[in-house]
Amino acid sequence: MNNYKKLYLSEIKQSCIGLLFLFILGIPAYLVIHPQGSLNYQHLFAPLGFGVVLAGLTDLFVVKKLLTPLRDLPDPEHFQVSCRKNQEALIYIKKLPLLFFLRILLVHTLCIAIIPGVTMFYMASGGHVFTPSEALILIILNIYLCASHSLLKIFLTENLTRRFFLAYFQFDKMDQLFSTRIARGFTLKQKIMFSYILLAVVPLIVIAGVSWYKLDVSDKEKAGNNLAANAQDIAMTGLSFIQQNNYQYLRMMAPHFNRHLILINNQGGILYSNISDIPLNTVEILQQTRQHPEGWLYLPGKKLLLGFAWTKENQALIVQAVYTKEVVNSSNNIQIVIALLAAMGIICATAIGYFFSGYLSRSVHLLDTGMGKIQSGDFTTRVHFTGTDEFSYLALGFNDMAQGLANRETVINELTFGLEQKVKDRTRELEEAIKQLQMTHKIIQEELVLARRVQQSFLPARVPLLPGWSITAKATPAREVGGDLYDFIPLQDNLLGIAVGDVTGKGMPAALMMVVGMGALHNATKGKVTPGETLNLLNRLLIPLMPPRMFLTLTYVILDPANKCCRIANAGGPLPLLFSPAEKKVRYLDVCGLPLGVFEDSTYEEITISLASGEILFFYSDGLVEATNDQGEFWGFERFEELVKTAPIELNEAVAYLQNTLDIFTGSSDQYDDITLVALQGQVANGGETN
Repeated sequence: MNNYKKLYLSEIKQSCIGLLFLFILGIPAYLVIHPQGSLNYQHLFAPLGFGVVLAGLTDLFVVKKLLTPLRDLPDPEHFQVSCRKNQEALIYIKKLPLLFFLRILLVHTLCIAIIPGVTMFYMASGGHVFTPSEALILIILNIYLCASHSLLKIFLTENLTRRFFLAYFQFDKMDQLFSTRIARGFTLKQKIMFSYILLAVVPLIVIAGVSWYKLDVSDKEKAGNNLAANAQDIAMTGLSFIQQNNYQYLRMMAPHFNRHLILINNQGGILYSNISDIPLNTVEILQQTRQHPEGWLYLPGKKLLLGFAWTKENQALIVQAVYTKEVVNSSNNIQIVIALLAAMGIICATAIGYFFSGYLSRSVHLLDTGMGKIQSGDFTTRVHFTGTDEFSYLALGFNDMAQGLANRETVINELTFGLEQKVKDRTRELEEAIKQLQMTHKIIQEELVLARRVQQSFLPARVPLLPGWSITAKATPAREVGGDLYDFIPLQDNLLGIAVGDVTGKGMPAALMMVVGMGALHNATKGKVTPGETLNLLNRLLIPLMPPRMFLTLTYVILDPANKCCRIANAGGPLPLLFSPAEKKVRYLDVCGLPLGVFEDSTYEEITISLASGEILFFYSDGLVEATNDQGEFWGFERFEELVKTAPIELNEAVAYLQNTLDIFTGSSDQYDDITLVALQGQVANGGETN
């Protein structure tokens, strides 16, 4: 038996198993969607069974027709690669998964879904078996089953072609043949997308349709209106029985045996009830129904649905009651339908995933085996695939790589002569260099830690204690040492100078210029000078000292504790922020100027503000508002303003609140810039160490 017949018989066998699986899988779904009883099952399963048989008979012809180009393919022992007919046959083999996919998708959908669907709609039009909604749901279910089967067929066909025709693809020069003529088929990405569409989107559509239909059947309003209509009919046609007190005859007028008939008079007394075990609060029912001639209401506590109608001149109230368990309880049916469809999706997904993962694992195993042989020195190894996805192109690239390695084997042997000793010598040199680098790195780290300590020693160890004032400061460098600075400078007349600055750049250069800037600042503050004059003098001092492409931004404040006011000048720093806890408002102080150490003729203006009791004035570096989280999002001015508004009114608590919020925002992300914050408040000061 040649490979053509083996493939034909295997495909017919798989097709029959698949059709039988579809029929078995469709039986419980049909029973749940259309639970009409055994008398209608022949109408229910006849279209499906006819479609399955028709699809099987069609496969006998279609599969044979699709495999005709392979009928005359010789055995591998007599195969000639140079024969053009043989080349065309092998290219056709690569197209088989796509052709068989289209065969299942088109032929089986036509036989199992379309033709039976027309029959179902014809039955639905007669109204004696199906409703149009039920017929539509069953058709959608059939289409979904066929589509899932067609997707599964891709992997099954690729396994069959690999099983029967892999030997044909292992001849010499076969890679050169398919490198230019290989048929582009389904890629792995396309297969995954098909799986998603068939196993995710389509089931949602089916579930939505089934749920909509079942909910429509069990709607309380629909059942309540029917009960109300029945009660109205009894109230109109049975008035004479009521006037003659012949209540028992009213029961004969009830349209359905499961309706509970109750007759209530104007005072809430029960005139008649054919069911004695229904506990009703008749007074409550009269109160709820007296304003309406007819209608319905639901009593959730007793799980009763009541339809009511008043007789002429409101002599009595007719109540038709039914327990909700006696109405079509669609919830259980819906749950069964959803569970069944979910189970179908799981079964199909598991089957497809099994074959898909098997295909991938076998493909990867072939490549892994080939790589192992290449690693062991066997450069004659070649890898072959019968599919049309990326693995085929990967195999072509692998084989080209193996051929190139084989061509270079002689050169490699020449280059490796005496290489072992050279490698040892070079390795020893590299190890020594690495040790030197490690020692150098350790020394640099120790020096950076020492530099950090030295730099911190230039910053104030404690904030000054001023009666009636609270001051706090925090500084966090982005690296071991940073360029941010702050300082408190005692001045004449019990004044206090406060400086917050930032040197451009990071690391050691910025830290050195920070120290230079602090020394120059102390020189510039000698005597009775205003903030603007201080910055003018400081700028002239820094011009000859500042390296190219570096400058210093600085906000300088002179605090007058006695008069509760501040004089502020700004050289390129962020605008100070004033917070009024009483009004829960913030505003930026409009004072700005050019950075220091850039232009010799720069001048700086200043402003004077008075601080009310409890108001907080914030000075900060740009690293605060430019702090980022793991997603690259900036802290930003708006977030800073909103958090200040919601912060506690006491200064230390407010700064701690901002610091904790900032730490949570930044998380473990490294910060690009130093972060410095200095704040003061006109209230009782406790003093404390800086952070």
